[in-house]
Amino acid sequence: MTDKKDLDNVTSKSALRDAAEDQVGKSLDASHELKDLTSKKIIHELRVHQIELEIQNEELKRLQIEAEASRKKYQDLYDSAPIGSGAIYVSDGSMRLR
Repeated sequence: MTDKKDLDNVTSKSALRDAAEDQVGKSLDASHELKDLTSKKIIHELRVHQIELEIQNEELKRLQIEAEASRKKYQDLYDSAPIGSGAIYVSDGSMRLR
C-alpha cells in the first residue's frame, strides 16, 4: 500500500501517474495473477474497481460536505458565545487565552 509520505510530493497528474507506475512495478504478484486471466475478465475487474472508486469518491465528497457543515455550525456557536468564554491555546510551552 502507498504511504501518505510517498504521496505528499505528488502535485500533478503526471506525477501521480508516475507514482502509481512505481507502485505497480513494486508489486510483482499482480502480474502473476493477471497472467491467468483473460482480457475480458481483466476489463471486467477494472470496470468493477473503477465503479468502487467512484462510489468511494462520492462518499468522501458527502462526508467532506457534512464535516464542513459541522465545522461551520461550531464556528458560528463559538463566534456567538458570550464574551466571558474563551479558549486556551498552548504553543511553544506558553498558554494564551483567545
